[in-house]
Amino acid sequence: MNKVDLIKCAINDELPYRKILNVYEPFGLEIEAGLYTPSDKIYICNEYLEKKGYVRGVDRTVGGNFPLEIRTPVLFDEVDTWNDLFAMSKRMKECPIDFTNSAFQVNIDVDYDNVLCYYLVLFFRTFEHIIFKFSTSGCDRLRLLGYSASLQNFFFLFNDRNLNNELFFWLSENHRYAISFKFRKDTPVGAPPNIVEFRIPNGCDDAWLWQNYVNTFYYLTTAIPKIDLNYIDYSLCYGEIKEKNYLNLHLEDALVFADILFKEDIDKIYFLKQYIGKDIDKANEYVRKIRL
Repeated sequence: MNKVDLIKCAINDELPYRKILNVYEPFGLEIEAGLYTPSDKIYICNEYLEKKGYVRGVDRTVGGNFPLEIRTPVLFDEVDTWNDLFAMSKRMKECPIDFTNSAFQVNIDVDYDNVLCYYLVLFFRTFEHIIFKFSTSGCDRLRLLGYSASLQNFFFLFNDRNLNNELFFWLSENHRYAISFKFRKDTPVGAPPNIVEFRIPNGCDDAWLWQNYVNTFYYLTTAIPKIDLNYIDYSLCYGEIKEKNYLNLHLEDALVFADILFKEDIDKIYFLKQYIGKDIDKANEYVRKIRL
């Protein structure tokens, strides 16, 4: 499909919650919510999920009277996984929740060496203005960025491009950035990171968004070994070009980003629908200008 058709489908089509994706690596989620009623944590993450390995925790950064963090077990792209998440999302929507400072985090397993880890950071930094807007969860603002800040300062600190493991260990220990690296328990000492944690999405109770985050971040990680580095703007990464507003619509860049990540048009459409969000009028104006 051409870009006009992709955008028109993203604007006009009803895109259902999917029974299954094409995600071929394990993943995990951290779902935050500021509850008003303490008993809701047991209702939302019930005994059925607890027996499956879901953990109810407390994260004081979430705010609210009763800050809740739900940590999932290792999940796989299976019908049961998406059914469980959909049911939990439905229960969340029945409860009064404050998402002002809440996050939704996605952990994806990767098989990278240090160079690929660096390319991921570089690619992410180049398209931050797209990824951050996509990650607003339908809101007209980003939550406070104290724990999901731009990678710009990371590049200021490590502009010598020393690709040793210490660099990525530092990023894994510093939970202030939009992405973080992690290590599985069985990781040998000195090995590169094998989990990427995407920390940017605003907290939300919509399983459709959760699913779309998993799909997009998974395909982001799989794109890195095949990346054409000509797409990466090194000067932007080192802060020499003026930043683009993370809440504005940049459809040309979003279309480039989607083409890099996805082979299937349907995945591009799902991504674009969430990226456009409430900016439908601006997206329609973009289409009209192309047709002139």
